[in-house]
Amino acid sequence: MIQQAHECKYIRLKERCGSGSRPRGEKYQDVIREYEREGWQLVQILRPGIELPHSAKHFELIFKRDG
Repeated sequence: MIQQAHECKYIRLKERCGSGSRPRGEKYQDVIREYEREGWQLVQILRPGIELPHSAKHFELIFKRDG
């Protein structure tokens, strides 16, 4: 069985958000739609860095598509 290779892309949104908030600044929905039009599929949204209590430094959108 041959496995199909995937290409991955990581997009960082550098906007701070409080607990329960959505990313501000760049509208993350618009970013997702733009990449979906190019054949990318959203895999996950990460909130890797915490600056203040319950506040993300940035968000990362992870996309994949068949290579």
